[in-house]
Amino acid sequence: MKLFLDIDGVIVGRGRKPAAYVTEFLKFATDRHDCYWATTHCKGEDTDDVMRYIKEILPAEAALYCEKIKPTRWSHKKTEIFDYNSDFLWFEDKPFEFEKEILAQHGRSNSLVLVDLISNPNHLHDLIKLL
Repeated sequence: MKLFLDIDGVIVGRGRKPAAYVTEFLKFATDRHDCYWATTHCKGEDTDDVMRYIKEILPAEAALYCEKIKPTRWSHKKTEIFDYNSDFLWFEDKPFEFEKEILAQHGRSNSLVLVDLISNPNHLHDLIKLL
C-alpha cells in the first residue's frame, strides 16, 4: 500500500521536536509500504530540501528511514498526488476542508489518517498497529 506522510504535526511535534516513536513508526512504514512525502517541504522531483529539514530535527536512525520516502509533485492541494484507484493512507494532522471534500468525492475519506500528537503524544506508536 502507498503511504503519504506529512512532516510537521505527524513525525515532528511541537517545538520542532521529534514525535515520540518516530523511528519505530518510520522503520515499520518504510519496511512494509511504498512511502511518499505529502508535505510542503517536498513539492518536486527531489528530497534535498526535506532531508535537510529532517536531519536538523530527527535522530539519525529516523532520518535514514526518511531517505526511503519518495518525493511527490503537487502545486496547491496535497490531494493532487493521490491515485484514487489504488489503496493509500494519508497521515496528516490538519487537512483543509476542501481536501477532505475531495477525498469524500472519490469515496476515499477512510484513507485519511488524522494524527494528533497534541492530545496523544504517543499517537505514532498507536498507528503502527494500523499499518
